[in-house]
Amino acid sequence: MAETLMIEAQKSRVVLTDQEGRLAAVLSIADIAERARLLAEARQLGNAGQISGARRITDSLSKTAASDADDFADVLFARATLAPSVLDASLDYEKIIAEAPRSTAARASLLRLAQRALISLDGVKALEYLQRILRDFPDDASVAEAQYWRARALLDAHDITPACLANREALAHAEAGTDEPDAARL
Repeated sequence: MAETLMIEAQKSRVVLTDQEGRLAAVLSIADIAERARLLAEARQLGNAGQISGARRITDSLSKTAASDADDFADVLFARATLAPSVLDASLDYEKIIAEAPRSTAARASLLRLAQRALISLDGVKALEYLQRILRDFPDDASVAEAQYWRARALLDAHDITPACLANREALAHAEAGTDEPDAARL
């Protein structure tokens, strides 16, 4: 059964809602700029504890953004961050890695998947994700962050000497880079 959509024109966008007023789609003249604004709005809602509103925005954006759009990985990453389950988030992170492997969102997705693997006590899988960061993103900040988490995984496995070496490598790259690794903010 086809769902009736209501169309509301607003400044630079057209908002499509279903009969219950739920956001169905957002179309815009300046799609990327508008999606960036909507992603920022979703982050604000999420930070304010309004997760369902934030999810509506990210779900809608992921349905309306073309999979070849420059910012599609960012849209998926935002949706994964607000996902209602670990499985939903993991599926989006894996899709980002497959479809936009060199994007910043791919690096962040690999890190999130590694962290989730550590929580699940799957150190081998965590190390695989971290190794991909080291291979695909050789900048100092990425290497520092990946080596930090690699040291953590190795310590969890009681592999002390390689863990110490990874930690030393993390420190060397953190000192060499201009940015601190994101792990320092976690």
